[in-house]
Amino acid sequence: MKKIRALVPLICFPILVVSQLGNQRTVDSLTTLSNKATNDSLKAVLNIKIAYKYGWNDLPKQKQSAFNALKYARMAKDCVLVAEALGILASSFGFEGNEKQSLRFAIQSLKLAQYLNDKELIASTENSIGYLYSMFKKYNEAELHLLAAIKANQEINNEKTTAASYNNLANVYMLTKKLNESIFYRKKALAIRKKLNNLSALGDTYNDIGETFVVMGNNDSAIFYLKIAYQIKKEIDDKEMQSLTAMNLANIYTETNKLPDAENFLKIAYENAVIIGSKAYMKQCYGIFSTLHEKNGDAITALRYLRKFLSLNDSINSEETQKEIARLNEEFQTEKKLLTIKTLESQINTERELAEEKDKKKTILIIASVAGFIIVIIFLFLLNKRFVEIKKQKKLVESQKHLVEEKQKEILDSIRYAKRIQQSLLPTEKYIERQIKKSK
Repeated sequence: MKKIRALVPLICFPILVVSQLGNQRTVDSLTTLSNKATNDSLKAVLNIKIAYKYGWNDLPKQKQSAFNALKYARMAKDCVLVAEALGILASSFGFEGNEKQSLRFAIQSLKLAQYLNDKELIASTENSIGYLYSMFKKYNEAELHLLAAIKANQEINNEKTTAASYNNLANVYMLTKKLNESIFYRKKALAIRKKLNNLSALGDTYNDIGETFVVMGNNDSAIFYLKIAYQIKKEIDDKEMQSLTAMNLANIYTETNKLPDAENFLKIAYENAVIIGSKAYMKQCYGIFSTLHEKNGDAITALRYLRKFLSLNDSINSEETQKEIARLNEEFQTEKKLLTIKTLESQINTERELAEEKDKKKTILIIASVAGFIIVIIFLFLLNKRFVEIKKQKKLVESQKHLVEEKQKEILDSIRYAKRIQQSLLPTEKYIERQIKKSK
């Protein structure tokens, strides 16, 4: 059986909110607010909202808004907003088929989430990286990241994203032919989605289980689950999934030669493909129509549908070539933008370093001035203290000198007094001389 679709789970990127109904008026309003905003964090938030509004409908504009958000988030040094902007860029580049850029942004987002120790962000980013690896057919890496996402989601009891991770892991196992493991995780996702009563996600899971049974060759089980999926998608008016599930059923009925049933579902698939404008689905319908009419024995009609199939296939391939050229150009532009962002960050860092150096010098000058002032004060204090001590010592010396002078005067006076007493008691020289002469 030909594979109808590249399996896309309900939540490929939990960090990416796609708003296909977002109108230009809302985008214009958000853009006006962003242009008027003076706060970098607010600008980042507004540009993230703009990216959400563009969604998958306009990937180039979504990426431009995400790049703007990344620039402002980095300027604001807001790691959470940086991680969210990186997540949007990862998903955008992933859906364009740009493996290198997609994984680059996703891994940067994961590193930030781990740095922040944000469990919810870690879980959703691990899931995104796992899905990206599966898109690029690196199934071992996809399995590791999806198991990590499941573990992280279970730790925070986030059932919705746990179901998404189960479904993504089931896709990996289906693509690697581990079909029993695939069914096991499909049913785990189904149980959670039944509990949460999320009809859209529930329909996706029923369809995915049906597709897995197709690969296993169990057509009865496949039809059972695909019909449930079709009824749910019809109930919620999901044209894209109505086309897909009807196409899957038509394919099974064609291969099992239940041609009336096949034709009924194929008409439904084609009508919805036209409504949503999906050339890929229309091409698949032409291919099944050709096979169906060939089995009916209508070779002319079969050939007509085969020609439509080939014509549309050539048209799609031509568009894909143009898209690839545009993608390569976009990648070049992206590198330029990243270089611009890095240059801007370098300039900001340089300006910040210069400002810090200037502040540092200013601080050192202030400290030196204050220190010099304090030293002068201390010196003056010590000088004054020394002056006071010298003054006290001088007074003490003068006082002692005065005391010595007084003592000296007293001693001299005493000596003079004693001399007078002595002189009054002793005979005079003349008296002594007369007495000597008389004795001769």
